[in-house]
Amino acid sequence: MSDTTRGPHPIHVALTGTAGLTADLVRHLLAGHSDIALVDEPPDAARVLFLAGARAVDVVVATGEDGVPEPYRLLLFSEVGVPVIAVHPDGRLVIYDRLVLREAAPDELLAEIRRVAARRVAPPLPA
Repeated sequence: MSDTTRGPHPIHVALTGTAGLTADLVRHLLAGHSDIALVDEPPDAARVLFLAGARAVDVVVATGEDGVPEPYRLLLFSEVGVPVIAVHPDGRLVIYDRLVLREAAPDELLAEIRRVAARRVAPPLPA
């Protein structure tokens, strides 16, 4: 799959609440795509909210169970409206952004990151 051009800055992704094999798989999927950058692996929701407020992240990838992981609900409806892609234990992805809730297969992670990042109103500040 080729990278999609997004202008001068790649899509900034934060990977949080994931560990072990799931985190390794996400890192592996993101590696080598010039239009997507893993910018942080915050240990807690406070750091994720800080990154969102600073417009340093476009998309959050987190572990999910049922619904949006509690600490990340603020991201969806805050002024910056950062989308959350939840990776569920059964392997499916659940994508949450302000307008749409949908499910996707694991092999669609890169496409979903690109899709939700393109829908954001406010781009991140330059690094």
